[in-house]
Amino acid sequence: MRIGILTFHYAHNYGAVLQAFALKTYLTRQGHDVKIINYRNKTIASKYSERMKSGIPLKHLYRLNLLKRELNFLLNRPYAMKDWILQCRNFKQFIERYLLDTEVIFNTSGFNEQYDILITGSDQVWTSQLTGGLDKFYLLDFEFRGYKVSYGASIACGYIPIKEVDTFRKCLKNFKYISTREKTLSDSIQEKLLLNSEIVLDPTLLLNKEEYITLAQECKLPPQRKPYIFVYFVQEDTNMHNMALEYATKLGCCVIELHYYIKKGFDTSYQHAYYGPNEFLNGMLNADFILTNSFHGTIFSIIFEKQFFSVYEQNPRIQNLLDSLNISERHISEYKPLDYVSDIDYNTLYYKLESMRKKSVDFLAKCCS
Repeated sequence: MRIGILTFHYAHNYGAVLQAFALKTYLTRQGHDVKIINYRNKTIASKYSERMKSGIPLKHLYRLNLLKRELNFLLNRPYAMKDWILQCRNFKQFIERYLLDTEVIFNTSGFNEQYDILITGSDQVWTSQLTGGLDKFYLLDFEFRGYKVSYGASIACGYIPIKEVDTFRKCLKNFKYISTREKTLSDSIQEKLLLNSEIVLDPTLLLNKEEYITLAQECKLPPQRKPYIFVYFVQEDTNMHNMALEYATKLGCCVIELHYYIKKGFDTSYQHAYYGPNEFLNGMLNADFILTNSFHGTIFSIIFEKQFFSVYEQNPRIQNLLDSLNISERHISEYKPLDYVSDIDYNTLYYKLESMRKKSVDFLAKCCS
């Protein structure tokens, strides 16, 4: 089958590019001709210029929390610029090497001749707050003679907003198969749209550890000689930073922190922001312990069979994953002693994961038959 994938493949976010890599790689290895369609939502693409954004949107002037965040960003901009440029270049190299086969597209006129199946997802492709309003391109709202499919599509809030129900109904009724990453969204589709929807794994979990070790070994990082705790921030959290320092003292480790961009007030000897996807995987792979508040940070902690804590107040995506694997104790919201839980038994965990993976693999086989 000739398959086109529409997703956030160009976002400089480790989970975004690695889930795109995983879905393309898995389907290609099943014998399909797979391409990631190089469509770029303007709102998302504008965030990843090497110049770093420098303005404050007018709407943020009237919301103090957003205004404070933007001002902090601007104050850090000169301090963060060097690592930011390196991060952008590392992501660009990964995207061009592993993900893209096509030029940027501006219309869908050739899709009927190029593809038998179009897959939208995974990632939060249906989150209108991310895309500057609901981007119907990710709902495949255009004429196409082949199969339309969603794999692991997601919305940040976990359900279809009332104001978008009619648009989703109009678009999704033309899908051959629908699947989501979270149960709440699948339930919302079935209850509000009266359409069948299945739940599947994030694409990163379709591949095994060895696939990612190969990518990790291609990184540009110098060898780390001392044991370390790897701390990955998808959102800044001083609490998690302090936990890492406490745990490092107890374990006799150093700390390596991965931030979106470098910030004043952190010790630059362990604060990093220039990593591309290969460096991210290397940091996870060789860590002695991991702290993260990221969904994909949690996933790769599991893939690499690490002892870890996911640090957050509320995060349904992470909680659903931990609950399904019976390791919900790995969620903490404040400091806990390292002996708070026993080590994860990965032999037992992988029996559960393989059962979940089979359901996702079967869904893709059905879509591509």
